[in-house]
Amino acid sequence: MQLNPPTVHRDFFGAPGALAVMVGTVSVVFTWYFACNETVGCQLPLTGPQWARVADGVRDYSGYLSPRALLYYVLWWAWLALLYFVLPGARVSGVRLRDGRQLVYPLNGLASLGATLAATAAVAAGYGRAPFLWIADHYFQLAVASMLFATAQALFVYLYSFRRAASP
Repeated sequence: MQLNPPTVHRDFFGAPGALAVMVGTVSVVFTWYFACNETVGCQLPLTGPQWARVADGVRDYSGYLSPRALLYYVLWWAWLALLYFVLPGARVSGVRLRDGRQLVYPLNGLASLGATLAATAAVAAGYGRAPFLWIADHYFQLAVASMLFATAQALFVYLYSFRRAASP
């Protein structure tokens, strides 16, 4: 087996395709959020007034950039990361990396689900429906927070891939 073979195939047609997926996903989420409303629903094709509402909504970023939603999203991500490290599970080896190593991963997704459901029940018992109604009322701000976080994380991982490897 050859270690560190040159990459010959890129998913999503390489960088242009990855950029198109990122921009396309954000565009669809924003368009449908701002074009749809409780009065007319989501009518296709979008009309001029609907496109105007989309443009106005995108320009007024105070309506969708929420520090609180970003904080809650980061806390959710940290919760999942914590569960990954602390909950038990069978350990399996991943694929062989370019340097020949295989990383080991715990299979603890079901345990994470159980812990999250227990935490959800505890929150509901202690605070009632209010936290969950906040999530429903701010789903778009949470979606924007998740897109920002995912983009930052992807950029970090991409740039981190260029670091110099420690010499053996």
